Amino acid sequence: MKEFWNNYKSKIIWTLLLILIVWGIVAIRKQGGEEVKNAQVKMGTIKETVKVTGSVRSQNDTSLSFEKSGTVAKIYVTEGQSIKAGTVLMSLSGGDSRAQVLEAEANLKAEEARLQNLKEGARTEEVDLKKITLSSAESDKKIATTNAFESARNALSSGLDILGYKLRDTIKNSSGDEYSLTFSSCNASLEADVARNRKDLDSFVKKWESDLSVLEKNGGAKEALTLSLGGTERVRTLTSSLSDLASLSCATASSKTQQDISTAKTTLNATVSDINNKISLLSAAHNAVSRASADLTLTTSSPVSSRVASAEAAVSAAYARLLSAKNTQNKNSLIAPIAGVVSSVGIEEGELASVGKTVVRIIGTNSYKITAKLTENDVAKVSIGNKAEVTLPALSLEKPLGGVITSIDSAESDSGSTPLYTVKISLTDEQDLLKSGMSADVIIVTSEKKDVLVIPFSFVTQKEKDMYLVSVEKKEGDKTTLEEKEVILGKKGTDGLIEVVAGLAAGDLLRPHTPTSSKK
Repeated sequence: MKEFWNNYKSKIIWTLLLILIVWGIVAIRKQGGEEVKNAQVKMGTIKETVKVTGSVRSQNDTSLSFEKSGTVAKIYVTEGQSIKAGTVLMSLSGGDSRAQVLEAEANLKAEEARLQNLKEGARTEEVDLKKITLSSAESDKKIATTNAFESARNALSSGLDILGYKLRDTIKNSSGDEYSLTFSSCNASLEADVARNRKDLDSFVKKWESDLSVLEKNGGAKEALTLSLGGTERVRTLTSSLSDLASLSCATASSKTQQDISTAKTTLNATVSDINNKISLLSAAHNAVSRASADLTLTTSSPVSSRVASAEAAVSAAYARLLSAKNTQNKNSLIAPIAGVVSSVGIEEGELASVGKTVVRIIGTNSYKITAKLTENDVAKVSIGNKAEVTLPALSLEKPLGGVITSIDSAESDSGSTPLYTVKISLTDEQDLLKSGMSADVIIVTSEKKDVLVIPFSFVTQKEKDMYLVSVEKKEGDKTTLEEKEVILGKKGTDGLIEVVAGLAAGDLLRPHTPTSSKK
């Protein structure tokens, strides 16, 4: 026995050590969870990403709306798209405004021709031309009157919407017909005035609605505009007082309350501008009728010099109408005032856009953004327009914030021996709790393929340069065998998955590959 030990001692020791090592590996694997035995081929998404840490910085953003109501005919941008200042974002159906431009152009040509005939001493059908001018002016007056009543009604609707909806969570009917603010400030006197003004508006709005109906029946277009202008100003005064209270340093107004007040102010400002414009157009239309009527009289009774002067005035009036029609047509297009990223499009083609309603939001170069530094290997994978997912360690968010790459520095920053490149990510999701200087973890999606066959790359064995093998389970009755199959692979994701171009079908079950062609 001693002789046996002496002869095989080293072999026995090494065998025992090998058994201990294998036992240790098995134990570690059991502690860390069961070993993955199979994987199913399924449809999925392959993503290539770059992970980086950055910080929050602030930048401006803007909300845009049309200056006139109408149906959206075309939207030229999408959410997440980078745009330049002056980019046409969307347009309204321009049939009516285009017709007005064509009519104004034709009327101007007629007036110019009439003036030329007078200067040349021609009087053929002169009276008929004057009648056409008068008829055109009366038609413009009817259009201006119709538009005036429409604007007056829209102003009433906007006032009711602001009082009953936009500001309902800011100042509420607390008991009976009394109102109170939903936040507090250091100015109790102004709070009381605002509550009293809100109460007075209830009875005023009812009278506003009643008087407007009477004026529409009696054809009082100018009076209707004046009434609605006064009503809008009263609502605007209330909103301005609420804004003053909410902006006090000791006010407890939430960010939503402040945003509701700001939206109401924007709508009211646009409404006042629209009413003033309609007052001007209505006045111009009345004046044009008066001039055309006087010119018709002068044509038949005044000396030639007087008729020429009147014709020149008619040409000027026709030119003014053409400019007004073109200005209305230009309002059919919504233009980006700043460069940035389209963070939201709040309307669809075919929907009705109303004055003051936000339809596009643009994150400009001074709104919240994330700045981060990438290595030269990572920056080569990133492009402007890449989407990103942003998490902030300081905030407990339900899901990551969306973002988009808007800037990549072409020169490295001063970072010692390792070149780093600064990238900027504009956020496409709003987050009221963001503060400048917060740290942010960013996952940049540099490439993405959806709805492709995917498998874990760990189940693949590379046999040659472009030859990859996998082991597929095959069931024949009660027996399970493994079949070695060659597959063609595509894009590899950073999450351990790889695309299968050919060789497998959805639902196939894989096992870690072994060179054995079949196994029970």
